[in-house]
Amino acid sequence: MSDGPWSSGALEAEDTSLVQLPTEVIHALSRGDLEAAQAFSNTAVAPDVLTPYLVSPEGLDVWRMSSEQVAAAPGKTGWVARLIVDFGAQRTVGWAGFRGPPDPVGVVEIGYAVDPVHRRKGYAEAALVILLEKAEALPEVRTVRASLSTDDLLCRRLVTRYGFVNVGEHKDDESERLAIFERTLPPHMPSLRPRKESDDVGSGSSEPAGEALAGHEQLEIPAHPAAALSLGQRLATFVRNLTGR
Repeated sequence: MSDGPWSSGALEAEDTSLVQLPTEVIHALSRGDLEAAQAFSNTAVAPDVLTPYLVSPEGLDVWRMSSEQVAAAPGKTGWVARLIVDFGAQRTVGWAGFRGPPDPVGVVEIGYAVDPVHRRKGYAEAALVILLEKAEALPEVRTVRASLSTDDLLCRRLVTRYGFVNVGEHKDDESERLAIFERTLPPHMPSLRPRKESDDVGSGSSEPAGEALAGHEQLEIPAHPAAALSLGQRLATFVRNLTGR
């Protein structure tokens, strides 16, 4: 599992990458301590990357889960939440990632959330496309699962367009009813395009346009040309300073 940014060649995910945070920052965010998380960068650029939305009540649960995961399995830090970064617009818009490694039968759960000020701009779809491409590239993954609020009609429509089906419901720790959607991955690489009535079912496949970056040291090369001047460089400096300690 690569530590570098994850991106996709799909049009739906253009200019968007999922960027992993170092362990120290994940732990600080899990405590709701945005100032400490920013201080780890040792620069003045962290506020551009770590926004207040990350420590909202919605975000704290995600980072607490990620913090527990990396503490329990330090070598499996790829299976935690990442930042959703729009390199074209030069902004951090939310988080997305896996909720842990696959279970013994190959089921992996995904999750994503977008800052309310950046919603309805395609970021949820971009994150979903990237996560699906990553899951499909891993032989140990057989099924991708998403647990969505029964009231979240937009997200339910989105995952349905990408081949997920509703397989039941359950309640979370706060007794909220969640609908369980799953997509079973076939042995071949299917197209990630949403299905259309005009599509010939079963025809065609897509390959990711490029490999994810191999490590933090390569963050100096932005995933997209538009990142060359602003947030891309700040992200590179931010992560390099953290991991170089």
